[in-house]
Amino acid sequence: MKEISPVDKQFIYYRDKRIIEHIFKIFPYANLLGNAKTNSRKDTLTEIAHEQDCLIVDCDIIPFGLPELNFDGDTLFFFNSEKPKYGSILIEDSRLIAVNEKDNISKNKCSGIYFVKSMSNLLDNMRDVNSLASGMIGAKVIQENTFIKLGDVEDYYEAL
Repeated sequence: MKEISPVDKQFIYYRDKRIIEHIFKIFPYANLLGNAKTNSRKDTLTEIAHEQDCLIVDCDIIPFGLPELNFDGDTLFFFNSEKPKYGSILIEDSRLIAVNEKDNISKNKCSGIYFVKSMSNLLDNMRDVNSLASGMIGAKVIQENTFIKLGDVEDYYEAL
């Protein structure tokens, strides 16, 4: 997003508020991670390595239309897209069975919201330091089609 703004993604405006303000409106008790720059998402998540029952929301999505949240284990949200730029997942019996952030292995894509029962287990299981889903094989998956994706310039302009 540096092409359109020098500020970090979460501080870019979407309609009447910054992205982060929309997220805090939906999750008023959320904590912001990643103020200090790290080399990977895994490094960022080490800030909360001993936490349990964490809902992680990527800073470049707004989860409008999120259903009532009742998690009983690791869970991630996904959407369908033919665009190869999004991380792909394979699903069987409503469970995550494979992840590929680089190759387009399916039309099922990670939405950017993850419920993690144990952060230490997630960190131990992550096979790709920038993919939470890579550490969540076996997690329940929930399809959504209402979240606003603002990860890159194309997504941002489409959302407007």
